[in-house]
Amino acid sequence: MKTYRIGIHFEEGVVLGVAAESKEAAEQIAMDAVDDYGGTEYPMKFNQKCVHREYFVTDITEEQDQ
Repeated sequence: MKTYRIGIHFEEGVVLGVAAESKEAAEQIAMDAVDDYGGTEYPMKFNQKCVHREYFVTDITEEQDQ
């Protein structure tokens, strides 16, 4: 069986619920969550709602036997 490397472009829009002391603190918590979980499912505490998701293949290359 052959092995292929497939590049995928992924764009996502989500809304997160964040408990924080201020708007600035909420933004930092959200940005940290995106750094840790972007493109995946967020922990339940964020009450994630996906509002947009688009993805497509950018390239496919066959891996050479090593």
